[in-house]
Amino acid sequence: MTRAVNSLKTALVYDSVKSETIADLFEKVTSAFEAVESAHCSLIEQIDDGEEYEKEEKWMEEVQSTFLEVRLLTESFLRDNLDKQVGSTVKVRDENKESSKTTGLSDSNENKQPLEAARQHSGESDEASEASSNVATANRLSDFNEIKLALELPKAEYAKFNGNPIEYYSFMSNFEVNIESKLTSNPTRLQHLKTMCTSKARSYIECCDLLGDSGYGEAKRILKMQFGQPHMILNSLMRELTDRQPIRPNDSDSLWDLIASMKKCHVTLTKLGYTGDLNSTSNLLKVQDLLPTHLQSAWVNNAHDILTKEKREPTFNDLLGLLVRHAEVSSTMFGKYLAQSRSSNNRKRQGQGHVNVRSNHISSKPIKCFICDGEHKIYTCKEFLADVKGSGDVNVDPRSIIICFTLLLKR
Repeated sequence: MTRAVNSLKTALVYDSVKSETIADLFEKVTSAFEAVESAHCSLIEQIDDGEEYEKEEKWMEEVQSTFLEVRLLTESFLRDNLDKQVGSTVKVRDENKESSKTTGLSDSNENKQPLEAARQHSGESDEASEASSNVATANRLSDFNEIKLALELPKAEYAKFNGNPIEYYSFMSNFEVNIESKLTSNPTRLQHLKTMCTSKARSYIECCDLLGDSGYGEAKRILKMQFGQPHMILNSLMRELTDRQPIRPNDSDSLWDLIASMKKCHVTLTKLGYTGDLNSTSNLLKVQDLLPTHLQSAWVNNAHDILTKEKREPTFNDLLGLLVRHAEVSSTMFGKYLAQSRSSNNRKRQGQGHVNVRSNHISSKPIKCFICDGEHKIYTCKEFLADVKGSGDVNVDPRSIIICFTLLLKR
């Protein structure tokens, strides 16, 4: 293919080369490219290592880019030659018209009409041929542009699966589009599926190698049975949704995070046709507990209207719609200003009720006993304890004497 491409590029440099020669050379390049593409497809089916697979895919992308480049150059050359041919045809036709006018003066009326009809028919044929060629060229250019865009797009990422039911359907869709559709051998598909699975998801399908061609289908069945059942996805989604801190008032970011998780739950389970449990009262109450007081009150009023006016039970989507409306309002300039004003007022009220600790601070100077001037409390003073014992009452608590003494001083 490399020699064919180089020969074609060399020929494209010269304007004197005929279009037929360029078309023949491009036909050889196309045949070589198709052979390389066929060999590539056969090779990747034999590759089990993920890194080697990606390396081979990257090389094939470079080959495709080279082929596209040559194809666009060829099309540009053929189009320019076509324009030149059309231009020369128009020039010859104009010259023929001028010539017919000159010679028409000497022609008789009997010969004039057939000649004019023939020239008109010839002109219409040339115009139709030119229009047809232009349409074909435009269609080919459109196809090339689509191929070029597809090659220039970022390469799709290969998602891995660790057994999280929430990620099951997105992983399987990614795998089927990017890997399964490019392979025809089930054992090779199984090896790539094992490579994309990690942790317990991989351990569940390790034994499928022993089943031969049916191993791939069995592996997909095991993954769906273990991780893709609707009730598993529901439980995982609800845990992810409710396992968070309650939302504080005016915290719009946390509210939008909750809405995103709720939308994920609703869309996923609606696609699975499993909305019955999603709309259960227990799940609605779990979400309600996460809301600040003013949103809980708004939801209670909304739910009451649904029960009394619409004569039906509130649904998960009703709660989601309410939160979206409130979040959109809080995201506007006026909503953000209101949230800032409320936060400022709350700080002011907290500052008014705050006790000045410094004004009530007790001095950290050493305590002196007023009996012996020692640096200790009075009920640990040896002289004071000796006096208490000398009073003859051994059951007296020295600290009770201090309390009585303090009360007397206050009087």
